[in-house]
Amino acid sequence: HVWFRNRVVTLFDDHDQVRKGPNKARFCAGPDGPSGLVNVLALNALTMGIPCIYYGSEQYFDGHGPSDQFIRECMFGGEFGAFQSHHRHFFNEESHAYQQLATILELRRKKFALRRGRQYLREISGNGIDFGLPRMLGGQIRSVVPWSRIFNDQEILLAINTDYASPRSAWVTIDDGLHQVGRTLTCLYSTSP
Repeated sequence: HVWFRNRVVTLFDDHDQVRKGPNKARFCAGPDGPSGLVNVLALNALTMGIPCIYYGSEQYFDGHGPSDQFIRECMFGGEFGAFQSHHRHFFNEESHAYQQLATILELRRKKFALRRGRQYLREISGNGIDFGLPRMLGGQIRSVVPWSRIFNDQEILLAINTDYASPRSAWVTIDDGLHQVGRTLTCLYSTSP
């Protein structure tokens, strides 16, 4: 925990992508990319490590193609712009992802446990009795994926719904040494209306 939290930079989009060989693609180039972007931004910002957001990710840039150029789009009106454009400006502080990321990063700034806390994947249950870690079914996880960040005696429970088409709910385990039975947790952030 000590080493990872403040020495490892975490990211999901970048300008090299050497692991993909000749085919380069940003996260939003995939069919579920735009639907999952806020989840991915939240995971990047609220899990252990130093979050790094590659420019344009918060603007839904969807570059893809056979060379690095396709994932190095101009944001401010260049010759090779985002979304296969030319000379257009794409920095939009009103975009949904940008607004959500700003809220998430402000929460991270205010809550020390989100920056420096230990991290634990939490078990879930659909019936409140049988608990287990989220797992893949048919090559996908379409579920609630919860984790905790704990610093000293403060636990912050986080969860994302990986099923973009349907709302999900679950019972989630928390540290019983830090919480009294019957205590209510306060929701600090949600994308649900």
